[in-house]
Amino acid sequence: MAYALGYVLHLCAGVIWAGGVAYTALVLYPALARAPAGQAAAMLAGMARRSAALMGAAGVLVLLSGPWRAWLGGGVQGWGDLTTPYGLIVIAAFVLVFVIQGADGSFRSRLRRLMADPAAYAQRAPALARTNAWIAGSGLAAVLILMALLGTGTY
Repeated sequence: MAYALGYVLHLCAGVIWAGGVAYTALVLYPALARAPAGQAAAMLAGMARRSAALMGAAGVLVLLSGPWRAWLGGGVQGWGDLTTPYGLIVIAAFVLVFVIQGADGSFRSRLRRLMADPAAYAQRAPALARTNAWIAGSGLAAVLILMALLGTGTY
């Protein structure tokens, strides 16, 4: 029962988190980068008010439920199990989620700083958004591949 709960919790949180990251990085941020700085700042603030709590909670839940699920499923019962192929995949996925979140947070900070200078924003925001989309998209693809490997037992 606990394993099934952990599985459903991890899956639901992962879908919310990954879907939110994909949408913001691949759709919303590129649109913000094409908007005038003042309008983009208002849109970003509105988005943060509406989604920060849900995205933050989903991200934390993914990070907590993943290792919990690995432990409940028997793949990681102790520190030594982290050096097995299964354990290394769990670690890689855990690190990738942190990298994606860190890159996204850094992007938002840089975007907000650029908004103070509309000319610099218009010139540099589109390239920043493309870089962030590439990092988030490839990071999410890597996480999905790792999850597929764990789910199919191909490790």
